[in-house]
Amino acid sequence: MAGLSGGSTTVYTPEEGIDLSRLQRDIAHLRSRYVAELARSEGRVTLCNERASSVYNTEMIGRIYEAESGGFFGARTAVLGHLQQGGTPSSLDRCRANTMAADAVNWLQTKCWEAMSMPNEDSFRLPADQLKRKYFPTIYTSSPSSVAVIGVIGSEMRFTPITELVAHTDFERRVPRTFWWKASRQLIDILSGVGVDIVNGGCTTPYKSCAIDLTADDLMRIYGQHRRLSKLTNSED
Repeated sequence: MAGLSGGSTTVYTPEEGIDLSRLQRDIAHLRSRYVAELARSEGRVTLCNERASSVYNTEMIGRIYEAESGGFFGARTAVLGHLQQGGTPSSLDRCRANTMAADAVNWLQTKCWEAMSMPNEDSFRLPADQLKRKYFPTIYTSSPSSVAVIGVIGSEMRFTPITELVAHTDFERRVPRTFWWKASRQLIDILSGVGVDIVNGGCTTPYKSCAIDLTADDLMRIYGQHRRLSKLTNSED
C-alpha cells in the first residue's frame, strides 16, 4: 500500500522475495521506460523492505541498478528507518482504543458468566465475620474460545480464538499468512507500466479485480433502505 500511495515503480516485499530474474525484469523495464522518455523523465522510486532478502539489501540493489543502467539513469539509496512507530495517536486511534477496551471488558464478563458455577452452600461456607458473602462462585473453563485476540476484520471488531489463528499465522516472521492487500499488488506493476507494450499497446501483467460485485438483491436492499431514509427525512422536515 505504501508503494501505491507513493507512486513506486516496484516494491520488494518479504512475501515475494528478491532474485536475479526479478532484478533483471525490473532493470529491463526501467531502461525501456527511460529510453522512451529520454530527456523528459522525472525519475522513479523503488521501495525495498529490509527483510525482503538477506543478500540483496538496499545498497546492493542500488549498485546493481547503477551498473546495469546503461547510462540512462542513476540510482541513489536512502534508509528511512521505522516510519510506523511512535507519534501522537490520532482521534481515530483513541476512539478505536476505547472501543477495543470496552469490548474486551464485555467479552470477559460474558465468558465469566458462561463458565461460572455456583458451589454447594452446605459444603462450602466462609466465616461470616470475615466476609460479607457466604460463598463465591467458581469460574473454570477449558473452552478454546475463552482465549482470543481482539482485532478489526473488515469493519467489525472481532475476537478470534488463538486455536484458529495458529493456522493463519507465520510464527517465524510474525506475520499473517494471508495479506488483505495482496490482491492489489499487481496494480503497482500496471500503473508503472510493467508488461506494457509501448509501441503496440496492451498489457501482459495479470490482474484479478478484488472489487465487490453487488447482485440485484443487494441493489434492491440498498435502494429500499435509501427510500425509507428519504421518507423519514421528509416526514421530519
